[in-house]
Amino acid sequence: MIARMAGIWRAARELRAAGVLGMNRRNADYIMARNPRSRFPLVDDKILTARLAEEHGVPTPAIYRVIEHHAGIAGFERGLQGDGAFGM
Repeated sequence: MIARMAGIWRAARELRAAGVLGMNRRNADYIMARNPRSRFPLVDDKILTARLAEEHGVPTPAIYRVIEHHAGIAGFERGLQGDGAFGM
C-alpha cells in the first residue's frame, strides 16, 4: 500500500514537472482567479467554452465525443471505432 501511494505521488510530481495542470490547480489558478463568479458556469464548461471560442475565431481542438453522464463511459471506446483520429 505504501509503495503504491509513493508511486502515485511520484507520478503526480513528474506530471507537474512536465507542465501538466491538474483540475484543482486549473480551477483555482485559472477559473476562479480570472473570472467573476457569475461566469463560472460558462468558463468551467468545456463545450460552452469551445463554442464561444469558435464564435470568436479562437482555434480549439476538435471535439469528437461528449459524455454527459457516467453511463456514457461504457460505450466510449466503441463509439470511437472507425474514427481515424484515434487509430482504432
